[in-house]
Amino acid sequence: MTPDTSEGPTPEAGTDDWLLVRLLPTQVAEQWDVLKEAVKLSLPPPMAHDVPGVLNNMLQAFLLGNLVCWLGGKYESGEFKSHCMITTGNMSDFGNLESYLLIYCAYAYAPITTALWQVIIYTLRAHAKAQRYSYIVGFTSSNSFKSVITSIMSGNVDWTFFQVEV
Repeated sequence: MTPDTSEGPTPEAGTDDWLLVRLLPTQVAEQWDVLKEAVKLSLPPPMAHDVPGVLNNMLQAFLLGNLVCWLGGKYESGEFKSHCMITTGNMSDFGNLESYLLIYCAYAYAPITTALWQVIIYTLRAHAKAQRYSYIVGFTSSNSFKSVITSIMSGNVDWTFFQVEV
């Protein structure tokens, strides 16, 4: 898989064997027992308080195509080995009617290098461009992911996510 690099630098050498694979809804259902653990561990704070309900709703969203599950990894000895899981969905800005690709959850099964994050972001950028999204957005507490966004993608991480219980 060759990421779209028409805007920005090309991915670093040594990442050609990494893939970001979009799962079909049926594949998410078949692998849900494994995937839901990664989702549970990467849920944003407001959703983490009702994990069983959130997980059921997310599975339904995957099956309906409202959320997409991606696996990042590579083939080793003829078998695909997952190193990370990312979920994406649609987020709309109702003020100016733009749509954004939201990175909702990201979880690493194994250490992810900056070079692999770069391949993942470039692949998601190509997908977002093909789907006519204006931006890729998300929230994270991972400093390494923030570094990828700022240094490699020239993105903005100035905003702060907050939560207040009511």
